[in-house]
Amino acid sequence: MPTPTACLLPLLPFLLLLANFPPARPQLLRECGFSALYNFGDSMSDTGNALVQFDFAGSGQHPYGMSVGDEKPTGRFSDGYLLIDHIAESAGLPHCNPYLRKDLDHSKGANFAVAGVGLLSKAQRDKFGIHFKYSQSGLDQQLQWFVNFSKEAFPDESARKANYGSALFVLGGGGNDYGGYKKTPEERMTIIPYVIAALKDRIKTVIRHGARRIVAMGVYQGGCFSGFNETWLKHDQGPIVCDKEWNSHLDLHNKEVQLMVGDLQREFPHIHIAYGDVWDGVQWMFDHYHSLGLKHNSYRRCCGIKDHEECGQPDVPYCKDPWNYIWFDNFHFTGHAYQLIARKVIPWIHHDLDCANPNSTGLKSDAAGRIRQQQLWSLPFALSFFVLV
Repeated sequence: MPTPTACLLPLLPFLLLLANFPPARPQLLRECGFSALYNFGDSMSDTGNALVQFDFAGSGQHPYGMSVGDEKPTGRFSDGYLLIDHIAESAGLPHCNPYLRKDLDHSKGANFAVAGVGLLSKAQRDKFGIHFKYSQSGLDQQLQWFVNFSKEAFPDESARKANYGSALFVLGGGGNDYGGYKKTPEERMTIIPYVIAALKDRIKTVIRHGARRIVAMGVYQGGCFSGFNETWLKHDQGPIVCDKEWNSHLDLHNKEVQLMVGDLQREFPHIHIAYGDVWDGVQWMFDHYHSLGLKHNSYRRCCGIKDHEECGQPDVPYCKDPWNYIWFDNFHFTGHAYQLIARKVIPWIHHDLDCANPNSTGLKSDAAGRIRQQQLWSLPFALSFFVLV
């Protein structure tokens, strides 16, 4: 007679499949009871500020927004919604409207992110010789907008602290700082402490204004961006090939962000700070893109064929099926890709914020805790489960 373990062994592949392909959990963050969402960052989370501030031809033109509702551009650098939009939906909140759109409702939060900016201040960028194509501002300007918004929206300090204390704050960026520093890989490494310090200072600013639950976002695999893979455009299948040197630099940035989160948790033990691990979320998508319903790997993008062709410009070709692609343009994901990334990242954020225990200290919700949870259904654990049975 077969032992119970032998009977259950056929289920092992299924359990491992569950580990690699988590089910979608809509409105998981609703448990946190967030009253609003405030976001700071770059083009990965900009929902329309750059379109107002710089009159970007691209994000305000078709095919951007082609997968959203009436297929009109939304100011997002994608055909669809971004990760920040899925975070809002998971929290049961409306999409985060751009701060510069004064005609839109900001009662449930505001998005201060602007495409093309970095974390370093203008003085720091001038020191390092970093120049951006469009904006010469940084996250410091977004924080000033936030201060102005606070005075306008909440003249009463107690009302402001009540709103911010129950809101979710998301802060990210850094990729443009490194991308704009046209130096050797060794020289690029030297500005990491300055970029991390800038992010840490910005997080402390929102804490001083009353933020209690915060997500510090990591950076994406810049060495895998479609715009950096021109040589491989014809290779539409197979494993993703990236610039390892560039990615190792950005990976180090993310490790420093995680250490920074730990430092802040110890300094502010009653503040919950989650690490937004977009890196591992994207890597999961890269590793399983075909199983997830994506037909094209990172060598193909939906909009624009060559690096000099800017998506949204007249006569620049684009695909009719963006849901089959990882990349929409040179440096930004499709709406489908962001949706897949959200399936991984949002549960990690939920875990780190420890919303089920609102009175707990933030010290227990560090990135290491998320990693431990991620490893719960690893192969050794699954095997030990059958041994116990």
